[in-house]
Amino acid sequence: MTGGANSSPPPCPIPPTSPSPRWKNAFPALPSITQNVDGLHQRAGSRNVVELHGNIQRTKCFTENTVVTEWPETADVPPKCPRCGGLLRPDVVWFEEAMPEVETELAFRASRECDLFFSIGTSTMVHPAAALPGEALAHHATVVEINPDATPFTPRADFVLNGPAGIVLPGLLKAAFTQKPSHKYPQRRFGERKARP
Repeated sequence: MTGGANSSPPPCPIPPTSPSPRWKNAFPALPSITQNVDGLHQRAGSRNVVELHGNIQRTKCFTENTVVTEWPETADVPPKCPRCGGLLRPDVVWFEEAMPEVETELAFRASRECDLFFSIGTSTMVHPAAALPGEALAHHATVVEINPDATPFTPRADFVLNGPAGIVLPGLLKAAFTQKPSHKYPQRRFGERKARP
């Protein structure tokens, strides 16, 4: 008998009529950078998720810092790594632990290279994630903040949409994919950045 995370997570609360599948199909490589540890983005269908704080549904070895999917069932609490005998733990970043280097670098690279950055439902007070909208802005991306409350970043954002993400984002996506634009916007060539003062 083996132990492991074999139970299925609860279904995603995003309704099947959500416009998000159209968004994901239109931009399949679009990264979702998240501080959440619950796997919600993946359950909603996101394919390119950067998990800054790990994922509670994964288990890792404390000693080797590697993901472990199966281990012998014993009376040990917590269970032990089948490779090295180290203790197993959730694959999440605990307070005062270092952030995962690979994911942190991916998040900063995506922020530097994007043309449009959405800062959604975050306080912009937990670092290093709090620096990502500023990183995008410094590299001439348009930054849209979606949040019910003002944040320390709000005065710097190009656009601020006040409200819960679960209400604002579906409305924004619906408008983007079902309505014809009512205004003419200046076109930029791919990769061209807007000028900043």
